[in-house]
Amino acid sequence: MEQKLLKILKLVGIGFVVLVLLHQGYKAVYNPFTTQTVTHVNYYDGIDVVGMVIRDENVITAEYDGVLSYTLNEGSRVAKNGVIANIYKNVEAANAHLEIKKIESEIKNLEDIQTYNDLYAADVALIDSKIFSSLVSLTTDRQNGKKVIDSTAASELCNYLNRKQIVKGTATSFDTLISSLTTRKAGFEAAYSEATGSITTDRAGYFISVVDGYEQVLSPDELQDLTPEKFNSLKPMSAELNAVGKVVSDYRWYIAVKVPFDYSLTLSVGQKMTLKTAVSGYTDLPVNIECINRSNAANEAVVVFVCKTVSEELAGLRTIPVTIVRESYEGLKVDNQAVRVNKEGVTGVYIYRNNQLKFVEVNLLYTGKYSIVEQVLGKQGVLRLYDEIIVKGRDLYDGKIVE
Repeated sequence: MEQKLLKILKLVGIGFVVLVLLHQGYKAVYNPFTTQTVTHVNYYDGIDVVGMVIRDENVITAEYDGVLSYTLNEGSRVAKNGVIANIYKNVEAANAHLEIKKIESEIKNLEDIQTYNDLYAADVALIDSKIFSSLVSLTTDRQNGKKVIDSTAASELCNYLNRKQIVKGTATSFDTLISSLTTRKAGFEAAYSEATGSITTDRAGYFISVVDGYEQVLSPDELQDLTPEKFNSLKPMSAELNAVGKVVSDYRWYIAVKVPFDYSLTLSVGQKMTLKTAVSGYTDLPVNIECINRSNAANEAVVVFVCKTVSEELAGLRTIPVTIVRESYEGLKVDNQAVRVNKEGVTGVYIYRNNQLKFVEVNLLYTGKYSIVEQVLGKQGVLRLYDEIIVKGRDLYDGKIVE
């Protein structure tokens, strides 16, 4: 009798499991709704072009005997009569004095860290974030072809790592390291002679070491004359004899691009725009339209943008691939099929929440491969980030209970 009861209970248990599996299979196959999770999106639409960089460039020439060692980084500010380079007898002497400058910088950093004795005010988490940022910058520099020894991020990384040692007490003094660096510096100073001369600039501005021959071809004074025909025929001239660099006298610089004639008609002089670039740290470049030179014959136009952003990364560029942003939108991304118009003519979406459907109104910003709707914060009864919305479904209405 007991075995018979156990057998019956076993059959009932198996039957229950089968029913559950059948129910789940039915829901999976015959689910009347398809849902989507709402996400955040930044979208822009634009035209890809290659720009020609135009600056107020003044070439510096000098006759010298020896090896040049520049005292400035690309894009660094230089005063009138400021030194741009020192002259040394040979490469070894030039490299030695560069090494001396680096050692002096290291010693100064270590001495500054040692004087930072307010350990209770030190924020280890902030130092860790600085270490992470320096690592990211260093990685970016390497990807852009910059040597570690030339990267400012590498120096900053060492600085923050040393600071953390002092703060956490793993190092109490850098006197031994400072002494070693001082001895090394003295060795370089004793072995190599001082600079035999220097080169200065008679203009103030931003220094660039590369001279490419376009300095005599492209001028900010001739922007209005840069037609599509002239743009297509641009060629550099031979670089000036004994050229050692150039100074950009104006903080404003220009990017000339060629666009279709019809597109140029949608633009206007003075219009504020954004150029997307691949330059690290300057992916969004704010610009204004300086002039538009159209050619009916070529069915093209040259648009010249003016920019006021100056940096080491941008300073040496002569050409720059950019995307001219025509439209940009930021908001909540939803499937086009999820957007519906109810009987009252209101545009919205159905939210699936707590086994119930709710229709919420949305402000449609953009429709393409998907839709972007305005994200409204701090308000009830609106579409929110990570909401589940109905993409496909039948017999939808506000308040419907969904099992």
